Amino acid sequence: MSYRNLEVDPEFLLSLKKQDNRAFEKLFHAYAGLVFSIAMSLIGRRTSAEDAVQEVFFKAYNALPDFKGEKLASWLGKIAHNHCIDLLRQTNRKVLTTTVPVEDLHLSQSSSDNDELPDFINSLSETDREVVVLKKVEGLSYKEISLLTGKKEGTLRNIVLKCLQSLREKVDEN
Repeated sequence: MSYRNLEVDPEFLLSLKKQDNRAFEKLFHAYAGLVFSIAMSLIGRRTSAEDAVQEVFFKAYNALPDFKGEKLASWLGKIAHNHCIDLLRQTNRKVLTTTVPVEDLHLSQSSSDNDELPDFINSLSETDREVVVLKKVEGLSYKEISLLTGKKEGTLRNIVLKCLQSLREKVDEN
């Protein structure tokens, strides 16, 4: 089940706030791909991104009783974004690269042993990489990405346009 197809009705939200295990399991299955894509786009290593998904959902579970609103995707995405930024600050780690073509990398549902992002994706800054993945892989709207990153929609459009042009140039060079 995808977060795009998850109906967020008041009953479901109430179950989540009461930390109902079945509701949380449904939440996890619906949003794990989104959280993983955010983590992978920022961290760059599959195993670290998978660990981050677990940590994000642990934080979310603990915060559910205080959840206010109906935008679960934005809320979880913001937790994931902030968690990954904190991890990068703590470790001061640079993202590793690989030469795997983007066609072979399926961020949301891959079971591949591939542990890293392709070079040309890693050539983007962390912020640019996150925005491009959220827009082009996850298919989020600029408004949704704006809620996750805190950047204005116009700025996000410019980032995506600039990055896609840069990536096209790099592909054309090769």
